Amino acid sequence: MKLADSHIHLFRNGYPGRYGSLFPKGGEVAVYEAIRQVHGIGRALVVGFEGEPWSRRNNRYLATLAPSHSWMAPLAFCPASRAPRRETLLSWWRLGFVGISIYVSNLYEAEMIAGWPADIVKTLNDRRAIISMNCPSEQGEKLRCFFERLGNTRILLSHLGLPGTMRSAPKMLKPVLGLATIPHVGVKLSGGYACNDFPHDGLRALVGDLLQSYGGSRLYWGSDFSPALDCVTFAQTIEPFRGIPEEIFSRNLQTAISRVPQGVS
Repeated sequence: MKLADSHIHLFRNGYPGRYGSLFPKGGEVAVYEAIRQVHGIGRALVVGFEGEPWSRRNNRYLATLAPSHSWMAPLAFCPASRAPRRETLLSWWRLGFVGISIYVSNLYEAEMIAGWPADIVKTLNDRRAIISMNCPSEQGEKLRCFFERLGNTRILLSHLGLPGTMRSAPKMLKPVLGLATIPHVGVKLSGGYACNDFPHDGLRALVGDLLQSYGGSRLYWGSDFSPALDCVTFAQTIEPFRGIPEEIFSRNLQTAISRVPQGVS
């Protein structure tokens, strides 16, 4: 079975992590290529991020990588503070992006996104876009109406829906579970290291709750390469999820990517 990784990052000068950039100046791509060979990864959703000065022009960088790396399915970073223009979205589609990534940090940003105009929603629906959402669990319900307008997309909530530490997770996960009533919303099983140290005691219970609400077809394994390497090895991004339905490791993401049409009219 070829794995499909729903959450990786690639930066021109490397992610400036806890110990500095481990793989500077494009080295992240070479390292992930080696990881793909060892772990049998066939596709990866590359999540664009431009929210810090060191990450500027990440969309442009990903656009240069994707044509020569068929395993990459890139998502263009879209600031939460303002709606994209339709022309911008179309330009991203022409460059091969399969959707967008959005990072929400507060209620104001959630409200801004909830008010995106109808033409932008239509453009995303027409594309059958994948939308990666980094959104604190308490803001997820604020976006329910926005998510419901995007019925032809696939919305993937990153890092277990960001429920916080393992101590707070049982309570904070409730809004994420509530969004399972929207059939095109799913959750990435990634970022367990943000809940507690490996081997992530208690993670199985959280995954069990997500499975019960979303079923096996709307969960997606993700490594969070290379930020995850500040806390765990790559193998440890897989190990805690052993035993879950196989489609979570592969078919679900492959299916979501295959829905996105090639090119743009």
